[in-house]
Amino acid sequence: GSVLALLAFLLAFTFDIASSRFDQRKQLVMDESDAIEAAYLRADLLPDPQRNEAKEILRAYTAQRAGLTQDPEVIRRIVADSDKLQARLWDVAREAARGDAPQALVALFIGSVNLIIDLHSDRVTLGLQYRIPPVIWWCLAAVTFLAMAGVGYQFGLAGRENVWVQALLALSFSAVIWLIANLDQPWGVLTVSQQPIIELAEKIAVPR
Repeated sequence: GSVLALLAFLLAFTFDIASSRFDQRKQLVMDESDAIEAAYLRADLLPDPQRNEAKEILRAYTAQRAGLTQDPEVIRRIVADSDKLQARLWDVAREAARGDAPQALVALFIGSVNLIIDLHSDRVTLGLQYRIPPVIWWCLAAVTFLAMAGVGYQFGLAGRENVWVQALLALSFSAVIWLIANLDQPWGVLTVSQQPIIELAEKIAVPR
């Protein structure tokens, strides 16, 4: 009973970590969508030709982000391409700042570009780099093994072996561990919807 209680505590602790990061990834998608839309609207404050160039880059950037899939290789390629588009967007902002446009208006656009870059870094860090530490997985595996072995040993001592109860217990804990593993990774059964960015890509697809 004590080992099972310890296992339940570890599962609850690990699930809370994975669930919190999953919620953060969802929030970052919405924040990024808002930031891109704000930058697209503020691009109207720039003079030509920076205005049209900035909007073209932002349309390409949004379409690219809307194309995120569960394929790790595709994700890494999109991340690399996003870095290049951000560099181009920053060059546009820098050219606008050196021109004759009102600096207060250019500053609004630059602020939006900075936010886009920051949110991209946050998404990469939280989605691709931050994971549940391996030591927690090893500890969870060890406690799970001990708990299942203890249950089997207890049934053996009592002389009342019940295969159905043991199987149900093992399946229940396995299902929770499977859920935690899927919440902890950016690709798998449970993924963060890109719908806010997909809708934004459709909205700004046609130049205005």
